[in-house]
Amino acid sequence: MSLGIKSFLTATVLFTAIMSNGADKLIGLLFAESVNKSNQAKFIKIQKDLHKKSFKLLKPEDFSKNLSECEIVISNKRMLSAAEIDALKKYVSNGGFLIAVGTFGHCIDKKYDSRGSLELSSCRIGTKNLSVIKLRVLGENPVFKNFFPEKWIDYPNRPPIATILQPTGNIIPLAIADFRPWGWFNDSFKYGYYGSRFQAKVGLYAGFISIGKGICLRISDDLLSKPPQLPLIKALWANLLEPDTFVALKKQEAELAKFEIYFDNGSMIPNGNFEKLCLSTGVEKINKNCATGNILMPQCWRFNSWKGKFAAQVINDPDKKDNHILQILCTDPGSQGGGSLWLCELDYIKLVPGKKYVLSIKAKGKNIYRADFGINIIYADGKRQTFSKKFPAGDFDWQDFNLELTVDRMKKLKRGFRVQLGLSGTGIIQTDDFILTEAE
Repeated sequence: MSLGIKSFLTATVLFTAIMSNGADKLIGLLFAESVNKSNQAKFIKIQKDLHKKSFKLLKPEDFSKNLSECEIVISNKRMLSAAEIDALKKYVSNGGFLIAVGTFGHCIDKKYDSRGSLELSSCRIGTKNLSVIKLRVLGENPVFKNFFPEKWIDYPNRPPIATILQPTGNIIPLAIADFRPWGWFNDSFKYGYYGSRFQAKVGLYAGFISIGKGICLRISDDLLSKPPQLPLIKALWANLLEPDTFVALKKQEAELAKFEIYFDNGSMIPNGNFEKLCLSTGVEKINKNCATGNILMPQCWRFNSWKGKFAAQVINDPDKKDNHILQILCTDPGSQGGGSLWLCELDYIKLVPGKKYVLSIKAKGKNIYRADFGINIIYADGKRQTFSKKFPAGDFDWQDFNLELTVDRMKKLKRGFRVQLGLSGTGIIQTDDFILTEAE
C-alpha cells in the first residue's frame, strides 16, 4: 500500500470515528469574554442559516466531559485556565479539530507559559489589533479552497481584528498576510516609529499542527468577534465547517509541510527592494535611531543600534526615479566601539537542510570602518549559525555582493531565520535589492 493511500485511509478512519452518530455532533463555541451575549446569539443564528449546523456554547462543565460530543471546537477566548487547556489538548489528541482564532490562548494559571496557546498550536501571540489588507494562500489547501493560491488577494475594508502569529515549533503555514495597524484606513492615521517594526509587515495568517490523532488550526483573524458578513470571511467559514477539511489536512500534511515561500523576484525576503514604506513620526524620541524628523521606514524591517549614534532610514535614490535605498549613517567618532543592524525576521519560513542558497545585495559605501550583511539561522536545539560577508572598508561605488550558504543537513531546523545588514563605527552604507534564492 502506498504511503499516500495509507495516510488518506488513516485520516478517513479518524474523521469517521469523530463523525459517528453525526446527527448528534455539534460545533462547540468558546467565545472571548469581550463578545457579548447578543453578538454571540446573532453569530450563531447567521451560521445556522448559512451552514445548517448545530452549534453549542461551551460551559465550564463541558470541559470535564472531554468535549467528545463536539465535531469541531472553535474559540477566540483569550484567557484560559490550565484545566481548559488540558481539556482541549486531550480533545485534540483523541482526534478532535480545534480552530483557534485571534488572540486565543493566554493561560491564567502558572502551569503553562502565560501564552498557553503554545501548548496547542506552537504559536505565540504577536502584535494585536491589526487589519489584514492582503492575503496570500500557500498552495492548494482545504482551508482556503477556491482562494486563488499563490496570488495576493485584496482584503475588504474593515475586516475582523487580526493578530500576527509567531511560530515557535512545527506549525505548517497555510497562508500569510500583509498586516497594518487597526484604523490605518482613517485619514487622520499616522505611523509611530515602531509601526514598520511590529504593525506593518508580512506575517503568518494561518497554520496547523497535528497533536495526536487531531489537529489544531490557528487563524490570525478573530473570526468570532462579530457575525460573518464579508463574502471572503463567509467563504472561509464554509471551508472551515466542511467535513472534508479535517481529512484533507491530515492527508496533505507531509506535502504542505514542504511548501517553500517566495516573494518578489523569486526571493524569500519580503520588501527586499524597500518600496513598501511607512512615514514614521516621533523618531527624535527613540534612542536607538538618531535620524531626525519624520522619516521613511521599510515595512517588514526593524533597526537596532548600541554604543553609538547611528541614523537609519530609507531615502530616495538620487540617480533613479521612484527607487528607494536602505541606509545607515554614522559620523560620530565616538561611535567606533558601537554597532547597528537592519533586520528582517522571518519566523514563518523554514530553510531546507542540505540545500544551497544565495543571499545577494547591491551596496555602496563611504568612509566605511566596518560593515557586513548576512543571515542568521536557528536550529531546533536553540543554537544559531550566522553566515556573513564583509563589505570593503573605505569608499566603494554601487556593486553586487553575493553570499552562498548551505544549511547543515545533519541538524534539525527550527522554523525561522533573519537577514541583516550591519554597520560598526563610522561611515555610510547604502543598499538595495536584498534577495535570497535557492542556488542554481
